[in-house]
Amino acid sequence: MDRLACVDVRALPLQLLLREEPRWRELPVAVVERDAPGGRVLWLNERARVKGILPGHTHAAALALADELVARPVAPHEIARGTALLCECLDGFSPRVEASADEPGLFWVDVGGLELFHPTLEAWASRVRAALLVLGFESTIAVGFRRQATYAAARAMVHARTWVCPTPEEELRWLARVPLARLDLEPATRDELAKLGVHTLGELARLPSGGLFARYGEAAARWQRVAVGALAGEFAPTELARPERVHTAFEHPLTSVDAVVFAFEELARPVLSDFAARGRAVRSIALRLVLEGAAPKELALAAATPTLDLAEFRRLLVLLLERVALARGVERLELEFADAEARPEELSLFVERPKRDLAAAGRAIAAVRAAFGPDSVVCARLVERHLPEASFEWTPLERAFAPRPRPVTEARLVRRVFAAPLALPPRERHEGDGWLLAGSTRGPVKKLCGPYTLCGGWWKSEVRRDYYFAELAGAGGSEASGDPGAPGCHASQGSRGSEWLWVYYDHARRRWFWHGIVS
Repeated sequence: MDRLACVDVRALPLQLLLREEPRWRELPVAVVERDAPGGRVLWLNERARVKGILPGHTHAAALALADELVARPVAPHEIARGTALLCECLDGFSPRVEASADEPGLFWVDVGGLELFHPTLEAWASRVRAALLVLGFESTIAVGFRRQATYAAARAMVHARTWVCPTPEEELRWLARVPLARLDLEPATRDELAKLGVHTLGELARLPSGGLFARYGEAAARWQRVAVGALAGEFAPTELARPERVHTAFEHPLTSVDAVVFAFEELARPVLSDFAARGRAVRSIALRLVLEGAAPKELALAAATPTLDLAEFRRLLVLLLERVALARGVERLELEFADAEARPEELSLFVERPKRDLAAAGRAIAAVRAAFGPDSVVCARLVERHLPEASFEWTPLERAFAPRPRPVTEARLVRRVFAAPLALPPRERHEGDGWLLAGSTRGPVKKLCGPYTLCGGWWKSEVRRDYYFAELAGAGGSEASGDPGAPGCHASQGSRGSEWLWVYYDHARRRWFWHGIVS
């Protein structure tokens, strides 16, 4: 393949949101990861940037900067539907199209030989961009010779909307001028390189390759190989999903959930049989319920993995209909199926199931999300915070993962932190022993190990805490065996019958708090 084009529909989720809500175009608009105060801003328009909002801000912080901001999440199935629409459009201009798996809205298109059908490649790029504009999408298009080079060119364009490189040598010269700020480098890496006076790909290419990889990682080393023409990348065309659409109208409107579910099964069953014969499975089903004298209802059923199990989609539909009130009878039912390649186990009758069935766990997660909302299944994610109770946050869990335990040669201490520190009554004495920290049933404190001071928060509300490990005697306790806070101490109990608690003294509040248990 001698020529390749990169089509960049920048911030696709934001464009999908503005396409659905065109009246918001004159307002500051953002796409957030979830509809909650702690949901982070992912994409935003220029009017929001002028207000000082940046990607990574929380929804609450963004509203504090611009109270007129409108923001909502864009669901994965909406992005998938938009990507499929763009692929279908680009498929009309080239037989080979690849959609990026990492960045929504990024596509590579094989343009080799298209000069036979278009006066110039510039004319081809202009027609592609015009077709995308008709669909409501802004884009930039770069035509070149290498995969990452065309990506860098498309991202670096500010005023021009199309660019065609005549020769590979000119492509390398143009790449040397591309700012690192336009590429997918971590901000910390970009800032570190800026301290060395490295702001463009050309300046990056002049750095020693070995030291660059050791100090700044794979991403910086990869872009250096792109800048010197040593990395072209492989083109992997996307198999376009051809959505299957079926519908049926009812002589008498359906008024019960059971009737709607039965009609859904009758409509979907032959489609699933056809997919199985072609080695395909169903990734998701979009439903449109046309109601008698009321606005239509649109629902989406998304399986944990592509499947041919009709019972799975039936269960998800029942859970959805329990949450959606049908004010009128259903006059017409329309289904749109998004397919994917079927796994061998989906096509076989008998499957050897593992002890931990991740597919069953995924179905359970999908059912809970359908019944109680997208934020009902969450997992903890570590974040950079100075206070222990704020060092993690809850994020939605999309699917189940197999455990990946790391081998350890010796047990380590684990601090089980309370959601909120528990205030303790004032101490009557200041010695480490004899303090009934957790009540008389758990025994007095035998030993306090510390203090371990934590300071921070000077930019908002200064915090100073002195942390201690407190050993409780318990019933029948004896002498302690060590300091759990000291390096190399791996036992959670100082002696048989005793336990260690994690407490601190707050200098600002002038009182003690119980923060967790060491185990």
